[in-house]
Amino acid sequence: MRLEKHGPGVRQAWQMLDLFASLGVHTFDLTRTDTDGHKRSFRPAQSLEALRHWMPSLLSSAIQCQHNLIVRPRQATAALVQLDDVGGTMLERVKSAAFLILTTSAGNHQAWVAVRECGPDFARRLRQGSGADPSASGATRVAGSMNFKRQYAPDFPIVEILEATPQRTITGGELEAMGLVGKPDAVPVIRPGRSNPARRTQAWPSYERCLQNAPPRHRSERPDVSRADFTFCLLAIDWGWSIAETCERLLEKSSKARENGEAYAQLTVHRAAAVVDRRRGRLEGIQLQARANSAGADRGYESVPEVGLPRSREPGRLSEASGGSTRVVAVSTGRAQHQRPAGSYGDGPALDRRPRLDFEIAGGDSDQQAKRRILIRAQAANTLSSTHG
Repeated sequence: MRLEKHGPGVRQAWQMLDLFASLGVHTFDLTRTDTDGHKRSFRPAQSLEALRHWMPSLLSSAIQCQHNLIVRPRQATAALVQLDDVGGTMLERVKSAAFLILTTSAGNHQAWVAVRECGPDFARRLRQGSGADPSASGATRVAGSMNFKRQYAPDFPIVEILEATPQRTITGGELEAMGLVGKPDAVPVIRPGRSNPARRTQAWPSYERCLQNAPPRHRSERPDVSRADFTFCLLAIDWGWSIAETCERLLEKSSKARENGEAYAQLTVHRAAAVVDRRRGRLEGIQLQARANSAGADRGYESVPEVGLPRSREPGRLSEASGGSTRVVAVSTGRAQHQRPAGSYGDGPALDRRPRLDFEIAGGDSDQQAKRRILIRAQAANTLSSTHG
């Protein structure tokens, strides 16, 4: 097809496809959505040649149906990072690094950066450091098409190329030197054997509920699928499913995981597993400290002064400021499950989940030992409260 036969919209679309092709992209996923963002069609792995050939018809049909035309580039020679909703001074700083900058609506811009020599979590850090939308999925509206969002009706804007630099790439180190990259998360190494089959239920967490309860995307009323995916993985790992099983399940349930591939699923599951591991490690440390304090009290050692519990002015008595009673707190992961009133030690129901901290007074203790144990329990409860606060 000769270029002069078509209008500026088709020229812009072809130019955008050629920019991605200059970085080694030869296939694209093609999606059409309506004004509410609902998916109307999806064609995976469309070749560059096929898209160029059908682009005039695709643009015309999308305008008639008021559909958004969206492509997702696949398998480039560098990591392609989408920086959505950048503007002002940050847009000026990104311009020298981006190979493509689009204007998606009045005052809203989207930049694409091709990054060499970067780690798997670098895209998130770059979005964070540049102030871009953290939920950007790596799919973009086709230049020359119309941005059909209900909020723009009836004057829907046209997506246009603001700047284009074919074959431009940049290293992760250069972007860090420019001050565009956020700090890496301090993610601990996941220790082996963290999966607990004994705690595993017969069912998976409900992905549908995770999606329903997810917060809305940036400048959108639709749920943030990335947050839903992470929440689902967090629950699944905590329920005892392994990393491999959770990754496979996420690919089954999440449309975003299927579109982004196994690398996205693996990264999401591993980040969720690291959070679960960190929480369990923190609780284990609290349990060990509580046991050490209890053992010291049994041997008659002086316990560390408690925090938040007033001392009595009379030796051997509890302060009247406590109301004349002390409650025993049984603590499960992240919250108190049960609270026994004074004088009912050992009579209350046991906690329904492990791991837990359950401080009880054994029968036969002297009054002095019993009072010391009460102080230790209050200290451990305060320590746990400050840790989770």
